[in-house]
Amino acid sequence: MVETAGNNRNAPISTRAILLLIVITVGAFGLRVANLGRRSLWLDEAVEAEFASCNLKRCWLADANVPPLNRTILHFWTRAFGKSEFSLRFPSVIFGTLCIPALFFLGRRLFGDKVAWLATILFASRPFAIEFSQEARQYPLLVLLTILATHCFVKHMQQPSLWIMACYAVCAALGLYTFYLFGFVLLTHIAWYVMPGEKTTRKTITLASACLIAAIAYIPWTPMLIKALGHQESGWIAGPGLWAQIYHIFQSYGPGISAYDLRGLAIPDFAHVSTLNDIRTRIYICSKQPLAKFIAIVSIYSLRELLVILGFIVPFIWGCVIAIARKGGKSAFPVVTFFLPLVILAALFWWVPVVTPRYMQFIMPAYILLTALFLVRMWRTPAGIAATVSMGVLLCLSMFIYYFSPSYGKEDYRAALRDVSQGSRKSDIVMCYPDYISSAVQYYYHGPGAFVPLHDLKNDGFHLPVNQEESADTKHPSQENGLARFAARPGSRVWAVVRGTSSQSEKERLVALFSPHYSQMKHKRYEAGRGIDVYLFHNEAHKPASPDGHPQRDAESK
Repeated sequence: MVETAGNNRNAPISTRAILLLIVITVGAFGLRVANLGRRSLWLDEAVEAEFASCNLKRCWLADANVPPLNRTILHFWTRAFGKSEFSLRFPSVIFGTLCIPALFFLGRRLFGDKVAWLATILFASRPFAIEFSQEARQYPLLVLLTILATHCFVKHMQQPSLWIMACYAVCAALGLYTFYLFGFVLLTHIAWYVMPGEKTTRKTITLASACLIAAIAYIPWTPMLIKALGHQESGWIAGPGLWAQIYHIFQSYGPGISAYDLRGLAIPDFAHVSTLNDIRTRIYICSKQPLAKFIAIVSIYSLRELLVILGFIVPFIWGCVIAIARKGGKSAFPVVTFFLPLVILAALFWWVPVVTPRYMQFIMPAYILLTALFLVRMWRTPAGIAATVSMGVLLCLSMFIYYFSPSYGKEDYRAALRDVSQGSRKSDIVMCYPDYISSAVQYYYHGPGAFVPLHDLKNDGFHLPVNQEESADTKHPSQENGLARFAARPGSRVWAVVRGTSSQSEKERLVALFSPHYSQMKHKRYEAGRGIDVYLFHNEAHKPASPDGHPQRDAESK
């Protein structure tokens, strides 16, 4: 494609274009800040909030599984602006919004103005990008640093500059301190550079120097990296197969929502509506009834999946072909950026769900640029029209569900712990299962009862004072565990907050732990995303009597 004057990648940007870019950026900021504090913090956000509230040393060294840059930013941010949900998530809004102009300049340098403008609009309105810009996590910062580092690299390849490579070294070091997989971004740059092509000694020296500076800056974190590599903790994550994960990438990076699937999209699925379950019956009816023919064909793959294929996969693959074919393949850099990390990670970690949309967000800018390249080249063709219509349908549905569906979300700790805080008494104890959700439980629990970890509750040394003469350190010689002694207290109650992803057998084991000591159990489930279960264990005989002489009843529904 011949570059025209209006599509020149190196021409100075006009004032009018700058104003339009500001308008798009402000609109993207509005989408990301809307309803920012509406949903509860979910588990990973609560963990970030817990570490950010610690002292700076613990903030850096307490968890080796995630590099510390994002929580360090939250550490200083929350001290200045508080620890509310809105405040914790606002830095992600800033980073997610800054991705808009950064992607515009990267796309302009790679493919010209038209592709840059379309990619900017696609990214600004992408529900997946909006969703993670509204979470107190490191992913928006990861995407921003990926775009900035890639832009510096591309500009250096065109116009070598010490200043540009100094910026590249800073972005590379910050990216490594943001997320471990950012190293694949640098690997992609190095792999592209060593491919056959024009190279100069100056380019080689400056790029090597920038990478060396980033590596030296990363040395202090190297012991934690080694510790993380020796930690086999990710195996507990239940994920789909490799091909399903790759398919979810196309679902999510297109106009879909959620890092998990499109579970909120209420698009008709004829495979479930129709009773034509036998494929031979479908083929027979196809020959008799034209309308049934359409239903039978669509029922093989649901309408949702057809829209995913037409709107996500086909445009991207076609965009890759266009990029490779342009100018001897020099524009194929985003293709390598997308596929090289995906192939390497799939080969190294095929048994662990690492290739998931949220972890792979550093390849999302390449996906969007290649999709925009297809739409710019093919928008007047039937394929371009079909892709545009499919994207538009899913984008509208996804945006509506994300902003207005009360059931869309992850764990609703806020509602569950609000009821526990209001219903608990000073003599109660609150525990959680599994123990790793304690960060979220303690963030939202503000009741008078004590929070006690489950392993402490089962410990023989656990004891709470029975009367004012006893202290918390008093020990009673007994063969019973701490739970049995606590259950013997008049009016004792235990609130158990359980994460919805726990299996039914795990919940049954938890109930079995308390059943020998408590005659009554009441249960309530908070439906939001994966849900939260709250169990209240107590003995009716131990409850204080009401004024009419009958035992008081709890207001919780069974």
